[in-house]
Amino acid sequence: MLGFAVDEEWREGNPALEAMQSRRLKERRDPIVLPEDRDIERVIARAPGLFAHLIRAALLTGCRQDELVTLERRHVDLNRRAISVLGKGNKRREVGLTEAAAALFASIPVNLATLAVFWHPGAKGRSGERAREEPEPGPFINPATRFSLYTRYTRSVAAAEAEEIAKAAKRGKKLEPTFRRSRFHDLRHRFAVDYLRSGRGGIYTLQQEMGHASIKVTELYLAFLTPEEQARAKDMPAHNTAQVHRFPGLTGA
Repeated sequence: MLGFAVDEEWREGNPALEAMQSRRLKERRDPIVLPEDRDIERVIARAPGLFAHLIRAALLTGCRQDELVTLERRHVDLNRRAISVLGKGNKRREVGLTEAAAALFASIPVNLATLAVFWHPGAKGRSGERAREEPEPGPFINPATRFSLYTRYTRSVAAAEAEEIAKAAKRGKKLEPTFRRSRFHDLRHRFAVDYLRSGRGGIYTLQQEMGHASIKVTELYLAFLTPEEQARAKDMPAHNTAQVHRFPGLTGA
């Protein structure tokens, strides 16, 4: 109807068509950055408490920040080496754990005051309309912002870096003073490339593990592989290990 009205010059423009065309425009994506091991370890060394575990979990699972901070203890199955995360669109999926990832989750202390796997001890003060006399543990909020605090080159970071270089020198190792900043989300990119490079699975299994709606998004990581690694990633059949099992008492929503 709107197209007919435009043809008859009863109106200018077709908002329905314009909306469809705008959806076809490619989404702008930030360039993929792969943080190096030494830079990741430096950030982990600077992070307090369980935030260091949260960083390492992002690197070992490829989960988004929201998927990790909302993770509850009941969503972790160490016997099956899997976690159940709530991804985009409230879609729940399972993510397999390597031996290193399972060991990390097993090492996280439990706080009965919160259901969160990754928790902070809280602080005294006001919470809403009531005063807190004792700290209230809870999940981390906006870890990406917290992560950025430990990657800024401030005086404290410069001092920490100098201390790290000195400690490395005592161990007979040379640590470069250069530090490349990265984002929390870049840990997810690093996981994906490591996954494919190691031959742990192919491009289609990685899509399931990471919860990508389109294989086109997952295929972006092929650019970081050698031709041989690309061929292997494309040829490996999909193993639905991230979704075939369900946690007892949980829905697939």
